[in-house]
Amino acid sequence: MRCIRFWFDSWEQVMILLHLETNKKKVLRNPKEIQRFLCAYELDLHQCKGVLEAEDRLHYFGNRSIRQR
Repeated sequence: MRCIRFWFDSWEQVMILLHLETNKKKVLRNPKEIQRFLCAYELDLHQCKGVLEAEDRLHYFGNRSIRQR
């Protein structure tokens, strides 16, 4: 599984995801998408004020097989 780092930018109100293998960045701006991300990792916004590292559970940076969709 691919590893990512992520944090919540409270000034811009966005969740920033960084893929460690490729250094690609994805910014989640939609509040529903941010909430979906937080639910998948069982976190809240207060826990994401610092940089966290985890597996890319939602496959933002990897290919999903048809069965995983």
